[in-house]
Amino acid sequence: MMELARITQELQHLEQQSDVLESQMKSEATEYQTQSERGLTIEAMLGWQSRLDARRTALRQAQETIGRLTTAWSTVQAHLIEATQDRKVIDRLAERREEACEAESQRREQCAMDEAASRLWANAEKGGR
Repeated sequence: MMELARITQELQHLEQQSDVLESQMKSEATEYQTQSERGLTIEAMLGWQSRLDARRTALRQAQETIGRLTTAWSTVQAHLIEATQDRKVIDRLAERREEACEAESQRREQCAMDEAASRLWANAEKGGR
């Protein structure tokens, strides 16, 4: 359960980070386009392309990590569901065993009471003769 919460938190953080990176990339691309229409030196153009490439790489890495975390989240959730189902089966088995023990205890108690009643009956018949 803790692992699922940790993955969820990390996934949310990375999705927010990815959104920020994507927004920055769009903003920078728009700025680059505006400046390139005005005319850029080769050095400035290469600088812009380098920044945009770095943003694309960071965004791609964040999206890949999100994909891995999503897969991990699904796996952990599946294990949690399986464990919950196993626990329910074990709980039902424990209840059945408890019921069987209770039934056996009641059966023994009834046998003891029947035996005691049988002795009393036998003694009463002996004494009544």
